Amino acid sequence: MNMSYEEVMERVELLTAELAKIKRALVAINEGVPFTEAFNDELLVEWADVKHAKYQLIEMMHHLLKFRFCTTDYAYRHWFSERISLSRRELQADIEWRPLTGSYDQNIVNEIMREFDELYNNAKAMYVRDAEGRSNLAYGLEHLPEKCPWTLIDLVDKNYSDLLRMIPAIDDPRDRLDDAVKIIDELAVYE
Repeated sequence: MNMSYEEVMERVELLTAELAKIKRALVAINEGVPFTEAFNDELLVEWADVKHAKYQLIEMMHHLLKFRFCTTDYAYRHWFSERISLSRRELQADIEWRPLTGSYDQNIVNEIMREFDELYNNAKAMYVRDAEGRSNLAYGLEHLPEKCPWTLIDLVDKNYSDLLRMIPAIDDPRDRLDDAVKIIDELAVYE
């Protein structure tokens, strides 16, 4: 597996942080703290799952924004099947989402929530980058919500059309919210 320098450095950072936690836990044990307190759940979070979940969350939000603001429908099917739907399934698996009970891995969700606003800002930045060369996305630049319109639970649990509707309609003839909702409902039937 070939990794970029940035990916290697990011992994080194994560491992360094984990080693520091382990050292602190060992020192605490040496000072009489019970093992179960020293090695708490935070220490045992699966960093690979956290990193993957964050990536999938950014992808899903990025493509929901594209789906919501695109002024043509040529790419909808690709964005839904290859991005939104896939990212959602991966995110649900990463956080161990159980829809019948609404439960999830609290440790992984806690790690995601520490950076949730930053993750949304990353998704917006990706939209801005994509819109620079595409006139069908430029319309959305002036309408991107400042704050994330969704919660993490919204993104893993609500139906897709509700997620699109959580980005407010705009009084502009180019706004295609109703079209986007209709198309996403049709596509979700085959998911």
